[in-house]
Amino acid sequence: MIKETETVYHFYAGKDCILHSVKEEDFKVTWTTLKAMVGLMHTSYKEEDLSYTKLPAQKIEVENPSLDDHSY
Repeated sequence: MIKETETVYHFYAGKDCILHSVKEEDFKVTWTTLKAMVGLMHTSYKEEDLSYTKLPAQKIEVENPSLDDHSY
């Protein structure tokens, strides 16, 4: 069985992952909020320290689809 994963984002402050697996529909709000928070909070991070990686949706083969069935 072929299953398609969702596109997700991981957010970083410097080298530290501060949020992971954020869904694509939440990306814009999350990114805007993080940039605003860095400007308001007194931390060692600056806006230019923030970054993200995008993990695009992909099709994967699931060997035992019954393990993904949560209908019980």
